[in-house]
Amino acid sequence: MQNKNKRTPIKEFHLFAGIGGGIYGGELLGHTCCAGVEIDEFCKKILKQRQLDGWMNEFPIYGDITQLNGRSFKGKFDILCGGFPCQAFSYAAHGKNIEEKNLWPEMFRFVKQSDAPIVFGENVIIEAIDIAKKDLESIGYKVERCRVACMDIDADHKRPRFWLLAV
Repeated sequence: MQNKNKRTPIKEFHLFAGIGGGIYGGELLGHTCCAGVEIDEFCKKILKQRQLDGWMNEFPIYGDITQLNGRSFKGKFDILCGGFPCQAFSYAAHGKNIEEKNLWPEMFRFVKQSDAPIVFGENVIIEAIDIAKKDLESIGYKVERCRVACMDIDADHKRPRFWLLAV
């Protein structure tokens, strides 16, 4: 007898995948990563190893967001996830931020090209999230944002992060 309540896993597409913390979190929720984008070779090796070890499902790993056309992925995922790099925004740079590391415009381009149904984003400062919120609202998304920090769950350090969910 088939279980009629069995749901199809939510398909996540991960930009700026790093070593896969967000991907693994999604898998703990029962989601499936259908693709990842990561330019750093060391991180890509870690992602591939985690797939081989069975920590993550198998998915293709693409290298450079600037070379991907989102139209190729239209309709192939449910949620576009991305913790767009913070080097252009972080207070830790003490005014020496690296503007060319601002990859939000590339993520936004991918959102528009792929017609992402849902966008889940993260950054270290609210100003970066506010830029993303404004851009996403300008093309018709409803956007909510919030702050969550490690100290909120009684960790011994602050590590605040800002999140957005756009539908």
